Amino acid sequence: MGVKKSLQTGGNLLNLLSSVLTVLSTSTNYWIRQQGEHSGLWQECIHGNCSNIPCQSETFTYL
Repeated sequence: MGVKKSLQTGGNLLNLLSSVLTVLSTSTNYWIRQQGEHSGLWQECIHGNCSNIPCQSETFTYL
């Protein structure tokens, strides 16, 4: 039973870590970094001026 309990504890810790990292990765604006600018999923910042990234609608043709 000791090995099973330690594996469950390790799995729970990895699950918690992955959940925290998922939240951090979707909330940060530092996905792409270049000199003087950075952008993420929601915003792009150029020389300190941040703006929301506009939604792009695309028309798909289904065959």
